[in-house]
Amino acid sequence: MKIYFFVYFLASWACFLWGQAPAKKLLTQNDYLQFTEMSTPILSPNGKWSSFKLFSQETVDTVKVVATDGSKVYAFPESYGTNFSNNAQWFAFKNQQKGFGLLNLNTGKLKYNLDGTSYKFSEDGNLLGLKTTGHHGNSPKGLLLYNLSKNDSLFLEGVSAYNFSPNSKYLLYIASRNEDVSVNLLNLSDGSSIVLNERAESYSKLLWSDSGEQFFFVQNDSILYYGNAQYPTKLISQSLKAPLFKNMHIGFLAPFFSKDGRRVFFYMHRKIIPVNANDTLPSVQTWKGSDKWVYPRKIIESTPENWQMLCSWNPIKRKLQQIASPEKPQIVLTSNQKYALRFNIMDYEPLYLQHPKVDIYLLNLESGEEKLLIAKQQTGGGYIQLSPSGNNIAYFNGNDWINYSISKQQFTNLTKRFTTVLYKEKHDRPEPLIPYGMVGWTQDDTGVLIYDAYDIWHISINGKSYKRLTRGRETKTVYRLPTNLLKGYPPIRTPEFYSYEIDLSKELIMSIKGTDKSSGYAVLSPNGMIKNFGIFASKSHGLQKAKDGKAYVFITESPNTPPQLYYIKDSEKSTKLIYQSNPQYKNFVNGKRELITYKAGVWKNLNGILYYPDNYQPDRKYPMIVKIYEVQSHNFYNYCFPSLYTRDGYNPESLTAEGYFVFEPDIKYRIGNPGISAVECVTAAVNKVLSLNVVDKDRVGLLGHSYGGYETAFIVGQTNIFKAAVAGAPVTNMLSYYLSINSDDGLPQIWRMEHQQWRMGKSYFDDPEAYRQNSPIEHIKNINTPLMIWEGDQDRNIHWFQSVEMYLALRRLNKVVTFYVYPGEAHDIDISENQRDLSQKIIEWFDTYLK
Repeated sequence: MKIYFFVYFLASWACFLWGQAPAKKLLTQNDYLQFTEMSTPILSPNGKWSSFKLFSQETVDTVKVVATDGSKVYAFPESYGTNFSNNAQWFAFKNQQKGFGLLNLNTGKLKYNLDGTSYKFSEDGNLLGLKTTGHHGNSPKGLLLYNLSKNDSLFLEGVSAYNFSPNSKYLLYIASRNEDVSVNLLNLSDGSSIVLNERAESYSKLLWSDSGEQFFFVQNDSILYYGNAQYPTKLISQSLKAPLFKNMHIGFLAPFFSKDGRRVFFYMHRKIIPVNANDTLPSVQTWKGSDKWVYPRKIIESTPENWQMLCSWNPIKRKLQQIASPEKPQIVLTSNQKYALRFNIMDYEPLYLQHPKVDIYLLNLESGEEKLLIAKQQTGGGYIQLSPSGNNIAYFNGNDWINYSISKQQFTNLTKRFTTVLYKEKHDRPEPLIPYGMVGWTQDDTGVLIYDAYDIWHISINGKSYKRLTRGRETKTVYRLPTNLLKGYPPIRTPEFYSYEIDLSKELIMSIKGTDKSSGYAVLSPNGMIKNFGIFASKSHGLQKAKDGKAYVFITESPNTPPQLYYIKDSEKSTKLIYQSNPQYKNFVNGKRELITYKAGVWKNLNGILYYPDNYQPDRKYPMIVKIYEVQSHNFYNYCFPSLYTRDGYNPESLTAEGYFVFEPDIKYRIGNPGISAVECVTAAVNKVLSLNVVDKDRVGLLGHSYGGYETAFIVGQTNIFKAAVAGAPVTNMLSYYLSINSDDGLPQIWRMEHQQWRMGKSYFDDPEAYRQNSPIEHIKNINTPLMIWEGDQDRNIHWFQSVEMYLALRRLNKVVTFYVYPGEAHDIDISENQRDLSQKIIEWFDTYLK
């Protein structure tokens, strides 16, 4: 009996264990290799397929193609350069080993071309152009033209450039055979081809009008050609050797057609006179105090007379026009291309601002009449918008949105009746007031849509009526329109003027951000009803809409769940999970995180993210690393991929896996006291966490990079609560940094100190004591915290001599300091071996002093 009882008990016990989920493992560095990050998805035009890339530093990148009904998943390792055809029947990509790949989405058939390089689909998706190198087998160099609908192909030898017409009727291409170069036009319906021009040294800038009937190209950078596809032999040519363009040649920027196809806009550039080879003496640099820009910036960006000048050509009227000039080189065309805004970003320099103020002039391109429209207008993203119709111009004057009607020549204050503040009133940088934004124009310019802190407003074009479309203020929920889903008008080279057309008679998709840091999407119906979709306790991003229907994909992620791809066929229906990245995450312990609320001085309800150690046990106290950089709590719902390959050596998961608490507190600032503000916020935040009685107060470290490196270097000179610290690429001497130049853009760093991150609000010479009080080097004697500093010796943003100053000062005072300099690296670490090395050194540094 005893034996039988023992067997029964053992069997029952085994069944009980077998029915349980396997115990989760603690992450180790070897496990990091299993995790991949996920790119923003793309969606096929019919919404039936989505594609994205999975990538990491130590595994091959893999392209995934997923059927949105969940029926199929394709994987293509070592691939990139993906695209769907517009008819949604084909998926193309490049593969590092196999060359060009083409997947038939209807049949699943896949084929490769080892010799294929770049490719293009025709607009209708029935044709594919594939450039071949001639490096494999006996295939020559040229263009392989696939007729995907008929399953046949045509090879065009020696093709160096090509362009499908938007109506998919024609192919314009440049071909070389022997010593002859020609521009050719291929009729894609009957296969007939004609030579448009030949025996030139070179051709370039093949261009089609929106209709696909007019084409354009350039010969030898000196002759313009315009043609009509229906009458291809009747080309119109125009020499650029006119007096208007003396000592100039065509610029490198791409030309573009007017909307009606009757004009071509192109860029001209002044010829650079080569330096005399016999002149062996170097030129002496001249740095004048009266110069608008300092000499290094002039070398990097040149000066207006050497900039790309926008011009136009009306081939029918044989009219050439230079729209830009050295006096007004910046040009923004209205969408109907009847007018141009002209200005010069050097008007009021030196201003020591990130974005300059300018005088904006309105030029009538037909009559040549010009007038000053707006004086001393602040530039930068979101200050000026041109309506998609081309009839109106709206701008933010620092308090209100003003509209100018070109036809009526009339200014209207659109928001004078508003009591809601339309600019970021709590912005803690001494910059010009920043508007929450104007998202675009309703159809036929009947009104505009603008933002306040939370909501979207519709305002009539006469400013007499307005309506709040959302109700976010009541719950402090922020509503915005994802602009990638809207039809926009893209002014050339001026993205800050980008405007969108909004149809309120159709549903609008909105993004939502809640006070708990979560985000999602909602649909605004024409009747004003709002319905949420994709709302989880998570971060939602990457929303894409199918071109031909109401289908969407988007990504969600949360602290405990890696990115998931969701699909929704109609915004009124429920969402469906179609892909879960990193399914192995369920096998590992994922440390808890929570949002900590604290106050510091005048700042109430500050937040910080507290990450728990993966091996957390309530009866123990753990070391903690505090990572600082302005406001960070918006990252609360980000999934943290474990990795040693980061550009600043910091990854919270790699530290929690090593048994650390990690804390990311928000920092707010008082103008003129950035360092002191950081001390107040960080010490208050740390004390709040210590009050939870889970962290050992004698084992707390501090970590920061760039501006966070500055804050770290300053804080350790003000308090001894940190037992070890790491400062990456820090500013350590406020005066020497203030009087330095960023070698990347040639800008003096004065603007950063006075108006941007350092928030001093005035020049050093107006308040030198404030600069000294907030400068780490001035408090170096007070540092008792072992400090690790790291930098790249090619850092052109914060010169690595800033770190050298700190190191030498600490060394002279016999303080504990170690300085790591990475040769060839800049402000961030880009070489993967160096990334891993830095991550390991940071862990070892904290292990030494906190464990």
